[in-house]
Amino acid sequence: MIVFQLFLSCVLRLVLFTLLYFYPFGSHFRFSRRKAVFISSTLILAASLLFTLAGAALASISEKNWCLSQLENILFLFCLVPCLLGDLTIVEALWQKKIFVCLYTVTGALSTICMSNCIDISARFTSPAVTAAAVPLFWLLLKYCYLPAEDGLSAKESGYLAVLSVSLFAILAGVFSYVSFKDLFRHPLTPLLFLLLLTTLFVIYLILFKIYYTAHEEYKQVQHQMDLYGKHYAQMQEQIENNRRLRHDLNHHMRALQGYLYQGEPDKAEEYLVHFLKNTRSCEVSKICDNPIVNMLVSHYYSLAKKNHIAFAVRIDIPKQLFIHNSDLSVLLGNLLENAMEAASHAPDNCRSICFHMSCSGNMLVIAVDNGFNGTAKLRNHQYLSTKPNHNGLGLKTLENIAKKYGGGASFTHEGTIFHSSVMLTLMEQEAYSSHNTNLNEERRMR
Repeated sequence: MIVFQLFLSCVLRLVLFTLLYFYPFGSHFRFSRRKAVFISSTLILAASLLFTLAGAALASISEKNWCLSQLENILFLFCLVPCLLGDLTIVEALWQKKIFVCLYTVTGALSTICMSNCIDISARFTSPAVTAAAVPLFWLLLKYCYLPAEDGLSAKESGYLAVLSVSLFAILAGVFSYVSFKDLFRHPLTPLLFLLLLTTLFVIYLILFKIYYTAHEEYKQVQHQMDLYGKHYAQMQEQIENNRRLRHDLNHHMRALQGYLYQGEPDKAEEYLVHFLKNTRSCEVSKICDNPIVNMLVSHYYSLAKKNHIAFAVRIDIPKQLFIHNSDLSVLLGNLLENAMEAASHAPDNCRSICFHMSCSGNMLVIAVDNGFNGTAKLRNHQYLSTKPNHNGLGLKTLENIAKKYGGGASFTHEGTIFHSSVMLTLMEQEAYSSHNTNLNEERRMR
């Protein structure tokens, strides 16, 4: 009976912790799923048999000894560690991440051992019950705190997490080896302090995951803005190159026209001139408004829409100078128009349209974009997600952050196959705008 209890207890606990270990890696296995399950099951059964034999030997020596259950829990930890080390070979990922998750799992196992010894050191089924209750908590911590930041963690950062897990395990193991669970409840504050230590374990992981996640989100936003700056810079470079080429070729065109006229062939000269003007117009930036940033971006996407057979309606009523940082204005319009172009290009033929409206009223700037899309919208917690692969709606978050920066807001809705985006900003005062530009110029000179 004791042998069966030991075997069942060990198998249950090993399965739970093995599932906890495999969860962050999804299906990133070196082998097929069937082979991975076979290898892991073999390791679990081998470790369980070893635990059962050793536990039965301990029980035969002194079944009623108060420390027997504690010794069995220590023995389980020694069986779990090689089992997880064997599982390291199954997963294909950065070794720093694998080591961190392995240590995280072992630390969770040690904490459940401590909790079960605190609750009842004599009941053999206490540890499996505590494990079944605690593993979901560790799983939730991985799912909602670690996994959102896991993609952005470098090998070095994952190594830091592994070192942290080693430190926490060492502290917990030191306390575990020092505490006498038999005498733990003799002082009323001792159990409270021990419970506080276990709670701190969760809090430390939670805070660290949150820091990594926040830093990763900020990095992605900066990277997204840099990508937009790169696109806008490429657009400007392309326009400059086109103008340079036209100026360089202008002399040759004039000579060709002069030659046709000298030869008495005005029809060929006219045909040549029409062709030249057509090519010239394709390289021109349309004059949509007097603001250079808005004009450049809107005219660029206007020409892209024409090439992709997307109807583009524009209505802009703004002054020549907007008291908003050029970088913020560029990112704001770039995100809005890029998202609209991407969505409209995949819309049905009768919905391939973009309506862009931008106007000022007092110190308020309002931008509204209505574009067609395929009618499929992804939402999570009432937040729109990107339908592009490997994107999570970062552009919309960036728009919201810029709007909040200027005391405004952003809203996104859809109706049928029409997506509505609107952003409202409070423009800076002229004095604040001038002061900001002065500070930027001083920083550039100091560099």
